Amino acid sequence: MDAASQELAVLFLVDDSASISASATKQAREFITASLRGQHSGDVAGVAGFGARPELWQAPATNLQAAAQWPRAADRKATDIGGALDFASAIFPPGKVRRVVLLTDGNDTTGRALAGAARLAAAGVELLTVPLRNDAAPEVLVEKVEVPRRLKSGEPFDLTAHIRSNVATTTKVKALSKPVSH
Repeated sequence: MDAASQELAVLFLVDDSASISASATKQAREFITASLRGQHSGDVAGVAGFGARPELWQAPATNLQAAAQWPRAADRKATDIGGALDFASAIFPPGKVRRVVLLTDGNDTTGRALAGAARLAAAGVELLTVPLRNDAAPEVLVEKVEVPRRLKSGEPFDLTAHIRSNVATTTKVKALSKPVSH
């Protein structure tokens, strides 16, 4: 390999969807800032953010420094990792070893992430992932409710509710009956 092919082009893809907390955004910024300190002469790096659509936040450049503040993704209601990976592969400068560093919580709402990763691999682009951790918020989930399949009007029955929580808590469960017309 010649010297030019040893030079690296890195694009940091930052998940900025609604599922990313402020602490996860801070993790992403700290990771990118530390990574940019390790750039070699001739390497280029850039930063893009994404939610439903990818957006270039800092164009690939040599000696890139993380911006004081990045914009918010225009549409944070979805997470299109596959679209962000396709975007990344399209903006690399020629003649460099290409690498995408994906910083995300992994909650892809489009189901296109694996296909996007496969296209990157086929194009010879290295993909690294950095998991972003959101602060755990208290959450209670009714996982499943079991009732008998057939009941007669007024017949007593057992109801089983499977409830899960990530915190110790107490709750009230209220079952309401509503007549069903046929």
